Amino acid sequence: MLSAFSVEHCPPSRWNTVRHQHGIVSAIAWNTHPDCWDWIRPEDVVRHALAAFYWACNNVKAPKGEKFLGVDGRPYADRETFADCMTHFFDLRIKAEAHSIGIGDYAPEAKMLERCTQPRSV
Repeated sequence: MLSAFSVEHCPPSRWNTVRHQHGIVSAIAWNTHPDCWDWIRPEDVVRHALAAFYWACNNVKAPKGEKFLGVDGRPYADRETFADCMTHFFDLRIKAEAHSIGIGDYAPEAKMLERCTQPRSV
């Protein structure tokens, strides 16, 4: 099974040693301070990930009245578009939650998330 992270993408550092075992990155490094991550529960991360997945599913659909495949045969969206939508929305959700409890300067992301979750005008 492929890991979501590879050693090349997640190198160990002196600030936050990441342990790699059998190609899998541990979820929390052994020497991180809980204050770095205790503001969000794993269940919240999963909730945000699922919301991002379903949001991306809904946003790679062609607009009402348009066909998914264009005249040139190219699709309205592809897997890369889906991945970009999903990761962008996940990023916005995590930063908006952090902003809501006073972490970071994520006001722009919180506002963008608010706009993204508004119903689309027809």
